[in-house]
Amino acid sequence: MSTNAIIANTDGNGKHVSTYVHWDGYIGGVGKTLLEHYNEMSAAFDICRVGYISALMPTIDETKKEAINKEPTKHTYSNEQFEKYLDEFCSIEWVYLYDESQEQWFVKHVNHWDEYAPLNEFGINIVRGEYVHEQNNINK
Repeated sequence: MSTNAIIANTDGNGKHVSTYVHWDGYIGGVGKTLLEHYNEMSAAFDICRVGYISALMPTIDETKKEAINKEPTKHTYSNEQFEKYLDEFCSIEWVYLYDESQEQWFVKHVNHWDEYAPLNEFGINIVRGEYVHEQNNINK
């Protein structure tokens, strides 16, 4: 069974560009890959414009090669429009949002958390390759 996610970027003024990710949407999957390979503004900007992603890979070329569908990106023009778009996806479990004004990724566990949290706040240690989260933070 898949763990679905949306990855998006926002300009901080309500405009969003987003794409669907079918597999490994949890923090140790998509979250880890975003931090390791798409953690700069230009890379975050580019990956959010790929369109349908089956599995997020270390490079955009690898990601595109693995895609089994060709759905386009979604553009929304207000925070309310973006949240309404997310509500339409009953299968989405995780949302990753790159905020260009803050130059960092945020994450939200849909139906479990009310707010987005900085992705790097969950104890993900890129250097040692340990992806451990405090259980009580994950299940808020």
